[in-house]
Amino acid sequence: MKRSGNSLLTEPPIPPEKGVRLMVGDLERGRRFGKAVLHFVVYRAESTRAVSEALLEARLRELGFRIERVRLPLPEEPDWPYWLHFHPPDGHTVFFVYDLRKAFPEILQDLNYRREIFVEQQVRAVFWVLEEEAREVALKAPDFWAFRGQVLEFLEVPPPRERAEVARELAWWGWHGVPYAYESPQEIEDRIALRERLLAELGEEDETAAARAELHYTLGGLYWARREYEAALEHMRQALALAQRIANERLETWAWHGLGIVYDDLGRHDEALGAYRKAIELDPKDAYLYANLADVYVERGRDEEAIELYKKSFELQPRAIPRSKLGYLHLRRGELDKAVPALEEAIQLDPNAYSPLVNLGIVRYRQGEGQAGAELFRRALELCTGHDLYDRLSRAWLRVVTGEVKQGLEEMRGLLGSLKPPAGLLQHLITNTELLVQAPQPPEGVEEMLELLRETARRTPVS
Repeated sequence: MKRSGNSLLTEPPIPPEKGVRLMVGDLERGRRFGKAVLHFVVYRAESTRAVSEALLEARLRELGFRIERVRLPLPEEPDWPYWLHFHPPDGHTVFFVYDLRKAFPEILQDLNYRREIFVEQQVRAVFWVLEEEAREVALKAPDFWAFRGQVLEFLEVPPPRERAEVARELAWWGWHGVPYAYESPQEIEDRIALRERLLAELGEEDETAAARAELHYTLGGLYWARREYEAALEHMRQALALAQRIANERLETWAWHGLGIVYDDLGRHDEALGAYRKAIELDPKDAYLYANLADVYVERGRDEEAIELYKKSFELQPRAIPRSKLGYLHLRRGELDKAVPALEEAIQLDPNAYSPLVNLGIVRYRQGEGQAGAELFRRALELCTGHDLYDRLSRAWLRVVTGEVKQGLEEMRGLLGSLKPPAGLLQHLITNTELLVQAPQPPEGVEEMLELLRETARRTPVS
């Protein structure tokens, strides 16, 4: 890695860690004194760039910065500097800017002519560029180039084995495995882009097979989180084939598990059952596999088998989820006395989860204990703070049943009118509402909410 001032390739190499410290120091001083900071990082190998980006992001987040990624050109406004004029960042935002070449030549003129905007708005940004992109900016946007701060160069190209090792580490960077753990759809998109660039850089040699397998697996999970199920299936299949080729039983198990989840979401239950059984053959002590297999049995109406599988999952690993699902299944079957202890245990195991509180609240209403049920719903609403569609619809549902009927129904209409809820999510909300409406004295507004959900299911194509 090199650091240069007035030109490229003029300084001796410095380690990536030192380069990151230099950038972080400049960005922190910029925040403290209200100054613009514009850094360029020039790279050749995607693996080298990705490592440096991960180091920089981690350090900036520790200091309270927020990262906003900008992939040029912006679809809503190709002239990004002009967009910044009307959307100034707050003092804690650092832009990571990519794909300058895709906005050539217009972006060069925009950067050069609107360079004062970066100063006026105190923009702090890191431009991740290839060598040719940096040279184009220096030659064709010279006034903007003169505004820059550090130019850090990551021009070494690691050998294939080293690139594969880096890619294996980065395959798991920023990967959560569940949709609700991501900050936004854009974060998922950023994680996908990183892994696809790493895959494109790796060859088909045997020494890269393990890295490619893990990249395909995590890409499958990311596409699943984005509800792009066919892409998720393709990546999981690629991961499975590679895992079998290199005899990686752990990853083979995960790939079968991932295929089961995607097949289940697609309603392909026979294939989901087959995938989960394959995974259990490979790892019969994985508690999550039994709980997910139980979910498929529930969908197929095989409740007794599902009950035993939820119990098996809990025996292997005492967690709230299988207990909560077991309690919910008893609730759906009208076995309220059996539902109570399972749901109470789930709440004890995970007091921050709101779903068991919702389900126990429904049970209490069905038992004629409306006051206890209302209190459980209020506790659930306090915990329901996520931002994905499930959380937002659940929050609207809880507002209705806790007395905010008008606000809750308006919120739910807005979400159902502007978004396409997955079929499973919509049916889950309908089922919960149907269960609650059967109470001796259900909360006000429940009947109206049930009709809204049913009408949405009738008229709206769901994915």
